[in-house]
Amino acid sequence: MVGQGAALDACGRLRSGLIVPAILETTQVTKQYPQSEQQILSGVDLSIDPGETVAIMGPSGCGKSTLLNIVGLLDQATTGSVSLEGESCAGWSEEQRAATRCRKIGFVFQRHHLLPHLSVLENVLIPTVPARSGEGARERAQELLAQVRLDHRLAYRPAQLSGGECQRVAVVRALINQPALLLADEPTGSLDHDSSAAIGDLLVSLNREMGLTLVVVTHAADLAERMGRVLTLRDGTLHA
Repeated sequence: MVGQGAALDACGRLRSGLIVPAILETTQVTKQYPQSEQQILSGVDLSIDPGETVAIMGPSGCGKSTLLNIVGLLDQATTGSVSLEGESCAGWSEEQRAATRCRKIGFVFQRHHLLPHLSVLENVLIPTVPARSGEGARERAQELLAQVRLDHRLAYRPAQLSGGECQRVAVVRALINQPALLLADEPTGSLDHDSSAAIGDLLVSLNREMGLTLVVVTHAADLAERMGRVLTLRDGTLHA
């Protein structure tokens, strides 16, 4: 029995005697596309606590990105449930899903997906428009870009940046709305060794300094080893 006033535990579930719900939870999630007889996910159970860092590994084509898209509300499971901060997402409209993505979830993909005609600062500010979080956003963007050593690149276009710099911009863009959960799909997959190490350092520091919950899909063993927990997706299910 834990008394009142207890501190937050190692997994972030207990504060002042109250149980904090998992930030992300899936129950028996399956996914099968109508045009395919293959079931990509076949009963995925996953629970992630606030402040955790989790790597999901597995062979190409096993469904890692599909799972990330489902928990990030970009796609919907065929069966099963997804909950964010203890609230079930079942039955949500696309408007509700989009609003939650804007407010609570940041995405980083293997390809940075920066808009080539916009500057670094303008790219970072894009998510603030649908989220209506423009107040103070420019200052916040400049502070974040300074933290990743890109404050001297604010007016640059993506074509003027290295691959590692573009990916750092993408990470800042994912953080601009101050999400509780960051999902990264092969964030170092297209980078050289030094740039990959720098992105790994950045993700780990974001967790340590900001308490950001982090889920990374990766083939890179060195990045996965830096996460607090490593899971493998195999035969449609997750294994520790």
